[in-house]
Amino acid sequence: MPPDSSKFRTMYSLVGALGWVHDVAFSPNGEMLAVILGTRSTIGIWKLVRMPTEHMGCFFQRRQTLQSISQYFDQIVFTTNRQLVTKDYSNALPSTWQLDHQDRFQPVQRHGNIPKSGSYTSFTLSQSGLVLIIMGRLSTKGQKSQDIDVWKCNSDGHFKNEQRLKNLKDHEYHGIACSSDGRWLVESSNRMWHNTWIRDLSGSRTRQCLLPAGIPSKSVTVAEFSPDSQRLVLGCGNETFLYENDDRGTWTIEKNLRSRSPILSVAFSSNSRITATGREDGRIDIWERDKDGSLTQWTLPREDRPRSPVDHLALSLNGLFLVSVQGSMVNIWENTQR
Repeated sequence: MPPDSSKFRTMYSLVGALGWVHDVAFSPNGEMLAVILGTRSTIGIWKLVRMPTEHMGCFFQRRQTLQSISQYFDQIVFTTNRQLVTKDYSNALPSTWQLDHQDRFQPVQRHGNIPKSGSYTSFTLSQSGLVLIIMGRLSTKGQKSQDIDVWKCNSDGHFKNEQRLKNLKDHEYHGIACSSDGRWLVESSNRMWHNTWIRDLSGSRTRQCLLPAGIPSKSVTVAEFSPDSQRLVLGCGNETFLYENDDRGTWTIEKNLRSRSPILSVAFSSNSRITATGREDGRIDIWERDKDGSLTQWTLPREDRPRSPVDHLALSLNGLFLVSVQGSMVNIWENTQR
């Protein structure tokens, strides 16, 4: 019998108060929440405030607003180095922000010394925000290899090019998702009949086909690695697969999370034990891993939520809080059993 979904209760429900929300992220310790707001030129930072006694609970208080006149934000990721990494909406280049002694973010570096160029097919930021994979374009006639540059963010918040790999194929690939440790890259070919692959960037250059036969790569709707880089959720229309990495580096399908409506957003808790999936029809499912490794599924109550697509999800430390975004509606949920 599935667990009672009432273990998650709604702390806040904001309808239109923040405008259209484009991305959300929790800090590794779950104490901060970042949200890309409105016209993409503003990021709101909220901090968790705990009341003096346990029965009084806790709440999130807005602490800071990051604004940019010339930059439009597309993605936000907290790192383990007290940093915030953002990706630019127009050119996908990263910028870093450092948390100071007053718990306020200050800009460190914009675009990370990465030259602006039209010769790239994709910029893929890792789940940790510390690795950026840039895939080049086959622009030269007769060129048979595609450059793959690995940029890493150091403790000072600066990105440096540390590795260049070659994709020895006669057509281009673009990145979809990169694991937290920067080892695994999910990529797809620009040619429709090619499938979705996962590449080992550790130097072995091995690739493994992920999607079962008959599912074209163009239909991938979501790809998300777990923080420990051992699991991957890959959504393709109504088919969504949970992959597991064995000790030999081989990825196998652990479970098919098949649904009537496509999954558009995925979030893992920091300990990788809880997975949340958001669907096109507004449904949010929670997959919790038991001590024996088995998965238990349950669905969050709809309450007053619309049946509109769940665009973004974020889970905090150990799954204590969940943020769901449906257009301009933001819900913050609290796990009452943690």
